[in-house]
Amino acid sequence: MINKRTIIPGLAGIVLILMFLLPTGRAMEESKAGSLVTKTCAACHSTERICKKLDKQDRKWWNKTAERMIKRGADLTPEQKDLIVQYLVDLAPGSEPVCH
Repeated sequence: MINKRTIIPGLAGIVLILMFLLPTGRAMEESKAGSLVTKTCAACHSTERICKKLDKQDRKWWNKTAERMIKRGADLTPEQKDLIVQYLVDLAPGSEPVCH
């Protein structure tokens, strides 16, 4: 017979461990956005240029800039553009991987 007194705390422990080990949805989105910036934006210019603008520009500016880059050939879907814009709006100056 299964002992519920040992199984339930054991399962709770496993759930807690997984909560700390698995990345959150936000962390996954940030990682994806960071990769897009380093792959797509850095294809044409250094990320240092982006780094200098962090915390100095607002969402409207980043959105217009991303749209301009798409017109110049940046291969981004509308969803990817929105993800990058949000990422750059939220990114603190000096943050990796943009500022390295």
